[in-house]
Amino acid sequence: MWPAQGPYDNEYMEDDHYTGHSFWALLGLREAAYVATTAGEFTLAADIDAVRIAYRTRLDQRLAAATAQTGGYIPPGLDDPLVGRDWANAGGGVYPFGVLATDDPRVTSTLALLRPAKYREGLLFYGTNAFALAQGEPVTLANLHAYVTHYVTETLLARGEQRAVVEDFYAILAHSSSTHGGFEHSLRPWGSRDAGWNRGPHGWWAARYNELLRNMLVREGIAPDDEGTLHIASAVSPVWAASGKSITVERAATFFGTINRMDLAYTDHGVTVAIDAQWRQAPSKIVVHTPFWSDGVATTFSAAEASAGPLEVPFEWQTAPNLSYDRAVEVLEAGFLGGPQPNVLLASE
Repeated sequence: MWPAQGPYDNEYMEDDHYTGHSFWALLGLREAAYVATTAGEFTLAADIDAVRIAYRTRLDQRLAAATAQTGGYIPPGLDDPLVGRDWANAGGGVYPFGVLATDDPRVTSTLALLRPAKYREGLLFYGTNAFALAQGEPVTLANLHAYVTHYVTETLLARGEQRAVVEDFYAILAHSSSTHGGFEHSLRPWGSRDAGWNRGPHGWWAARYNELLRNMLVREGIAPDDEGTLHIASAVSPVWAASGKSITVERAATFFGTINRMDLAYTDHGVTVAIDAQWRQAPSKIVVHTPFWSDGVATTFSAAEASAGPLEVPFEWQTAPNLSYDRAVEVLEAGFLGGPQPNVLLASE
């Protein structure tokens, strides 16, 4: 396993095997094998993949032991589930690692514990981990952390939990500055907005915000059972999608090539998707998702069908929820003025 580490940052554990370090190691080994294969170094690629498989076997053993103590929740460290702060474990090995399948029960258990226990003002806070909180440990630190939240949100996106993604998206955006710059941490929930020494705008927040918005509209499958898939409109806002409205994406780089332009035109009875792409290697399938406030289901097409003409996905609209940037700001402001202070900012909307 990756060696035990000291408390230098992030999960902040003393002499523990960081779960996230193993997720990163597996992602690195997978990508190294890919680079070697692309370069024609097939023997090297096979050697790297053998290391990856052996490492994964060992990690599975350690994860099984850790999650047996937590009811399925994946803790920050593999030795003691009560220590450490939620960080790379918060994505359950799905984002950005592609180690566990999106429907893995351990991923489900991790998210089910994290979001209710660790969200404040709609963001994940940096402090006591979710399992320790459930066991009665006191909350320590509890600073809002803007970009660690994305581990959760991107995993929700890959799992198809659209409404939760849109809730998180607007909570993240509502915490940005007047020019939509983001911060890292140091803000206390429902407290001062002065981050002190930890000044914004924060570059990693910006990168993850841009990635989230991009992935909501067009993304590749990252889970082991979803490689080769191009996902369209995985999660859209009720502000963006309604009869007579349209969404346009231009010059979108993907693993499969460049999408020169993609138009989603919403009608009274569904959506029409037109894709103009230059495939380097065509996706094995294209999945068009329908808004969560409709009766539609995700529909699968081939790249050839997308090239031949617009894709038609029928559905009927249902009542749209009150999810928007303006509403997120209203709820946040109300909490500072004596109103309700929800953990998940727009959960009741």
